[in-house]
Amino acid sequence: MIAFLDFQIKTPHRVYIPHEDKVYKVNDDALLNFLKRGNINEVYVESASKKFLYRLLNNGIQVYILRNKNQNNLRKKYSLRKSHENDAKLLYKIFKEDPNSFRKYVKRQLNNDPEIQLYVLILKEIKRVKQKIKTNQRFNLPVEELNRYLKRLLSEQMKLVYNLKKKYNNILNLFRDIKGLAGGNLLYFLTLIPEIKSFKSARSFLRYLGLRNVEINKFWNREARQVLIRIAIKTSRYSNIEFNPRKPNWKYLRELAITIYTRLRDNEVNIILSPPYR
Repeated sequence: MIAFLDFQIKTPHRVYIPHEDKVYKVNDDALLNFLKRGNINEVYVESASKKFLYRLLNNGIQVYILRNKNQNNLRKKYSLRKSHENDAKLLYKIFKEDPNSFRKYVKRQLNNDPEIQLYVLILKEIKRVKQKIKTNQRFNLPVEELNRYLKRLLSEQMKLVYNLKKKYNNILNLFRDIKGLAGGNLLYFLTLIPEIKSFKSARSFLRYLGLRNVEINKFWNREARQVLIRIAIKTSRYSNIEFNPRKPNWKYLRELAITIYTRLRDNEVNIILSPPYR
């Protein structure tokens, strides 16, 4: 049995059951019981929080995510006015026309650790502050306060790096021999990609990152590839390989992706059995 769900945060979810042709309002805390009573084992959504998706997966319910998020054009196509109920029905209409419009959602290789997310936010803030300092210097504006702020950010970054390396030592050890790879950006990358065991081959992993058959496979993870490019910028320096992020060395990027894929795949058992997964 399948259901089509319009995910809500502050109001009840809308769940459309095709064989009943009915939309139900279901509170979040009652959703699992509702799905189990209806023998529903597949749920199709436009998008939802990772916490919500994991709750469904952990209770034996497979989740499918809509690939194309341009709902306005789709509503016009099916002559549906904007409402939560119609959004749930719209998902079913899209599915009936082309089931491949949805992708199967798989757990990420690494859980969405708040410390990793904080690390990413601090990196972005450091970049912003550095740019602000350069701008102020160009126009002879004061930078003393910005420099003090930057110093605090760098100190916080170092603390986070220390904690993350200690927490995820079992994963980072797989890449210690590749200078510039075993760090915070690698951990961030692992929170963006599905579990390695979910990929059929290295080729499918490259397709997921938009590094193979991009013209054919338009639905690749842009954020994950961008983080991989950031990793490549650092590792290429240690390897004396020319790498321009604006015109990436695609061959080098593919080789780096395959290295990550292969080591995670070959050491999957050890990673699962070691902290912090235990």
